[in-house]
Amino acid sequence: MGPSALTAIEAAVTTKIVTASEFRTRLSELLELSHRQPVTVMSRGARARGVLVSADFFDRACTALGDEPYARPPRTRLEEIMAENRQFLEFL
Repeated sequence: MGPSALTAIEAAVTTKIVTASEFRTRLSELLELSHRQPVTVMSRGARARGVLVSADFFDRACTALGDEPYARPPRTRLEEIMAENRQFLEFL
């Protein structure tokens, strides 16, 4: 990926950064802004606590991922074996 492609991607995902306090006081304005760009809520300026996006963007992201929102991560092989063993024991 060349530098121009990276710049285009960065421009497409420009986010407004606000503090948690600013988020609480400007919620209506930031909800409106989230229709045009994501809004990142920072905690004490060091850690991102969350990102506010429009409902439309969220729906499209979930569809693109092909997953339910907040879906459980895939099971490990050990978890699959344990589940199979539980089913077998319940069958007995």
